[in-house]
Amino acid sequence: MESVADQNEFEFGKDVKPLTAGVHHSIDEYLRINPNTTDYIVVFCHDHWRETIEYVTLKEDIDEADKPIEEREAIQKNKLDWYMPCKFENKDHGEKDMFVYYLVYNVSNSPSNTYTALNQQLEKDNALLRLKLTVDNAILKFKAEEKGVEPVPQIKAKIQDFPLVPNRVFDDIDIISMYGAFYLIMVPLSVFIIIFDELMREKIDNLRRGMELLGTRNDAYWASWLISAFIISMVIAAEMICIGRYWYGFEVFTRTPMPILFYLIVLTSMSYISMACFFSTLTNTRAQAFSINFSIVLCSLITNVIISDPSMLKKVFFNLDNPQ
Repeated sequence: MESVADQNEFEFGKDVKPLTAGVHHSIDEYLRINPNTTDYIVVFCHDHWRETIEYVTLKEDIDEADKPIEEREAIQKNKLDWYMPCKFENKDHGEKDMFVYYLVYNVSNSPSNTYTALNQQLEKDNALLRLKLTVDNAILKFKAEEKGVEPVPQIKAKIQDFPLVPNRVFDDIDIISMYGAFYLIMVPLSVFIIIFDELMREKIDNLRRGMELLGTRNDAYWASWLISAFIISMVIAAEMICIGRYWYGFEVFTRTPMPILFYLIVLTSMSYISMACFFSTLTNTRAQAFSINFSIVLCSLITNVIISDPSMLKKVFFNLDNPQ
């Protein structure tokens, strides 16, 4: 470990120091007593690594088969000693040295790839990789000095990311083409929900009656709502067209002239705004408003799905059995 400290320009005894000796449980005890004080640990295995594995033998019965494992009757508890060899024991291939060590690291200090995008390289713990390389070179140096080998061999490693394979599933996917003309009613439905909810809130809370007492005329009231809804429709429609055309590049936005698509969406929005104004005059309670709001949205989605289905269009417009 002195060689590891020298290679990384650390001070042996301070930055790199021996912690414990004995069985591996002493390392567990040290980490439990001193939490978050150690970044990396190198555990050398000199003789063997022993682990005691405990398992339970369950009763094999038809009545017990359908029960969860926690509720099944246990016959006996078993213990199995598992050994990992730390020395080269195959005598048929001659006497060879074998060094086994394990790297224990603090996962809270390692880079996380939880929010790494699919088209980006995964972050790596470069310090851990360097530690592994320096430990290997330290072992080579130790054996070279022991055998009198000159020059001392050294491992040099270059680390690079795996090549990113093009994603054939999500690349060039066109959601608009897959789900039909839902884009046409997405903006109008959003405007309808907003305007209808605000109209009903003013009506149920008697805000409109208060404005009438202050001198607000009915034509001015409805004109203000129509103008506001028209502006909201234009803003949302322009935003959706720009995002779909310049950001995602959907074909329906790139191959359709923007003025035509903009006019079509705004015109559909105005029809939904008219329905919002009409139903607001017939509704008096929040429960009725919620039912109407949900019904309009559901009917619009179902109608859109039916009309967007090519088989349905073929039956309607190209059915030879229909009377001419």
